[in-house]
Amino acid sequence: MKKLILIFLVYLLCSPHSFSQQWEDLATLSNPANLPQMTAANGKIYVVSGIASGENPAIQEYDPTTDTWTAKAVIPKGCYWSSAISVAGKIYVMGGGHPYPGQKYNFIYDPVADTWTQGAELIDGRMYHSAASANGKIYLMGGQNGDNKTEWYFDEYDPVTDSWTRKAQLPNNGAWYSGATGMGNYVYRIAGGGSSIHLTRDHFDRYNITTDSWDVLTAFRTPIHAPKAVNYKGNIILIGGYSNGYIDSMFSYDVVADEWSAMDLSLPDARSYHSAAVIDECIYVYGGHNDALKGTLIRHCDPNLGIEEKLSSNLHIDIYPNPIKEVLSLTINSISSSEASIIITNMIGDICFSERITIKAGNNNQRIRLSELPSGIYMVSVIVVGQIVNSLFVKY
Repeated sequence: MKKLILIFLVYLLCSPHSFSQQWEDLATLSNPANLPQMTAANGKIYVVSGIASGENPAIQEYDPTTDTWTAKAVIPKGCYWSSAISVAGKIYVMGGGHPYPGQKYNFIYDPVADTWTQGAELIDGRMYHSAASANGKIYLMGGQNGDNKTEWYFDEYDPVTDSWTRKAQLPNNGAWYSGATGMGNYVYRIAGGGSSIHLTRDHFDRYNITTDSWDVLTAFRTPIHAPKAVNYKGNIILIGGYSNGYIDSMFSYDVVADEWSAMDLSLPDARSYHSAAVIDECIYVYGGHNDALKGTLIRHCDPNLGIEEKLSSNLHIDIYPNPIKEVLSLTINSISSSEASIIITNMIGDICFSERITIKAGNNNQRIRLSELPSGIYMVSVIVVGQIVNSLFVKY
């Protein structure tokens, strides 16, 4: 029986001094492929694609509990500059640029069966693109298809129907190597570059899944080429990249306050063209731009010491009924008026619902229709300035 992982989303308003531990060097992957991608699924790390010497590479599985790597099934076709992303426990490897540029590959790996299948091809071949998942779907953005021109295409893939839909085009050009992540009903694209590492961009754009439209947000703090972005406890963490040299900097974006801040935590080595993923309270970073970083995996874990004791008791929530059938009725009690976020996640940490609201002092009643969610156990988190309250509920 698989272990259920309860993902507690913590709202980080300040620069995260709570990252008190240092980076940990983990087992190095022997004979790694060039320019692979990494993602996390079912509590493990997977490194995939890239090009190995003379043959297509196997997908490599890292188990954090044993600090060991295991070679799994060989990918049907290896590829530089692809993207790898996990949804509902499966891994999707898309696009890339080898042996010919701008491929339409869509290979799907099932970690349980250790098998690869082929999904619907991309609408247009692309490489150097970015990928993010939100609400159970995958979004590809930017990159180029081999003609050295930036693509503005933004496409949605539905794993359930194995189908692609072209969505509203990107608002800014120069969208190679961007950091990207999904959160609730939004997809974020941060910074990026162009055909040269010296072409850096400060774009910061947000896609609204509900309205199929983009918002151009305040430009990122500095132009960065090829950073990585992860969703960490309800904040966006931007990691490394290139900006007048390779950087070790990390930045945190507060989605409620709409505010970037530089983190005290930094990478142990400056890098770009790396990969990043999150499992529980740990951020994993794999590889980088040079041979010294090739095959290396590092981890930083936030112990979250005392976070529950430090939270104010000024915020309370009640759920009724529980279990629910279609509608979640939520009462939020606060001593003051404030902006708040409501986030619902399943037991593997996928965000199923998110909404920003304004609450007033006293009781605030919210009704959330969840008829499309499958039966199961879910967590609702209510986040306001400096506080978070979590509660489990059952949907039948």
